[in-house]
Amino acid sequence: MLPALAFTGFHNVGKTTLVRRVVSLLRERGYRVGVVKSTKHRDLFPEPPGKDTALYRGDGLELVALMEPERAVLFWEGGPPLEELIFRLLGGWDLVVCEGFKESSLPKIEVVARAPDLERVLEEREHLLAVVWREPVEGMRTFSPQEPEALADFVEETFLKGEWAALRINGRSVYMKPFVERVVVNTLMGLVGSLKGGEEAEKVELLLRVPRNKG
Repeated sequence: MLPALAFTGFHNVGKTTLVRRVVSLLRERGYRVGVVKSTKHRDLFPEPPGKDTALYRGDGLELVALMEPERAVLFWEGGPPLEELIFRLLGGWDLVVCEGFKESSLPKIEVVARAPDLERVLEEREHLLAVVWREPVEGMRTFSPQEPEALADFVEETFLKGEWAALRINGRSVYMKPFVERVVVNTLMGLVGSLKGGEEAEKVELLLRVPRNKG
């Protein structure tokens, strides 16, 4: 399982304020956290015609990156699946927090401001880990919006403690049962531990490319 979760909810329910606070608390505890935010706006990085990145994109390249001294901007045409973006670019982070992305398969924490919205959320429940609501909800893990520390504790315990592994085959995420995940982790860490410099490894990243059988 990728160490990633999504904070979802309607517009102006306080998602960004809550996410910023939770992320800040986790960073204070020493974790490296990345954030991905969804938006309905387009063309947020306009490029004047004739600029190099615009020319490359005009050539039809799917992926173009612009590296500046203090930041990098990535242009990925067609919009990559969220899971692929996390897997390829953010796998080195301890946790990736996504704001929005309600339709994704990521585990979710729903921020709710109105009772009718809460009823809808509880009816759907798919991939729902918890809700942020002003009072306890029967049968559902609930956190008050005024207690981000408790929510940060929950996120830390759920996503940042314990082993994990993620697998993608031909660009698609493949679910591994907990037993298979443990076998993969233990086998790989056993091999890594036998290598020079691998005795104290805490995080291992492995990318395999298998040649196509052209016979």
